[in-house]
Amino acid sequence: MPARAEPMTSRESCPTLAVANHPTPAARPHHGERERPPPDRSHCVAIWQRYVAIRGILLSGKPGHLAGSGHSGVMVLIAELTAVRHGQSLSNVVFPAAQAAGRLETGITSRDADVPLTALGRAQAAALGRALAAEPPAIRPPDVVLCSPYLRARRTYEIAADAAERDGVLLPTPRFDDRLVDRLLGDWEMTTGLAIEARFPAQAAQWRAEGTWLYRPPGGGENFPDVAARLSSLLADLHANHPHRRVLIVAHDAVVVVLRQIIEGLSFDDLDRISAAGGIRNAGITRFTRHDGRLTLAEFNTVTHLSSARADHQH
Repeated sequence: MPARAEPMTSRESCPTLAVANHPTPAARPHHGERERPPPDRSHCVAIWQRYVAIRGILLSGKPGHLAGSGHSGVMVLIAELTAVRHGQSLSNVVFPAAQAAGRLETGITSRDADVPLTALGRAQAAALGRALAAEPPAIRPPDVVLCSPYLRARRTYEIAADAAERDGVLLPTPRFDDRLVDRLLGDWEMTTGLAIEARFPAQAAQWRAEGTWLYRPPGGGENFPDVAARLSSLLADLHANHPHRRVLIVAHDAVVVVLRQIIEGLSFDDLDRISAAGGIRNAGITRFTRHDGRLTLAEFNTVTHLSSARADHQH
């Protein structure tokens, strides 16, 4: 798994690098304070090995035991998994703008969990709902809906469900799962790439050296194996609790890309290519269907349903 050296990228300016935090983030060290030592890389490897083992059992359809998960025996899969990124958020706009203008701050003072949708994001959510209620629908109606608890994901589904209901389709009540939050950035939550370079130069250099996928930011941040571990647990629960059902997830770009990594066995080089191609689109649809005892990719990053979405056309 080669590390990739690259310049620092501001939050949400590169779609697959989006990060988030728990509702109560750790206090950030002041400029000049001693930073935490780098994390033990062996922990990253252990997490990676565990999620690879879980993936093998989940997608083989053969007897197996998921250590620590409470699931054993023959794993029967869900029938379909659709993952949708939230509509455009305020962070999706102001972080790239700050980077382009050379500003250290974005002007956002809220927690990442509370960042709202923009007018365009609300229009995208409404367009998603209309597509789910169309004939034929963008996807077959879901039996189960899971949503990230972050505001931008919750509002995306709420608006979509309202739009679908106005067109005569009732979507399921969502369940919120903390395993679907965006990548955690710890002390760097809501911090621009330029500010990270200025305030945490040693850590910024370490990020470049280790690469985007393996680097874990200080103060409770996650790397991508960490995200994969929690999403592997979620997939195990979905297969165990909702066999043969169609599941819709509304979450974040990091969630969508890591689901692809787990289900398809993608390498970090594969993730680099997804990022280079533009990453995960706001309100885009990625769908997996069951075939020959495993989930396979049916569509990726579909946004044709958003052709009519405009900031002045919401819901």
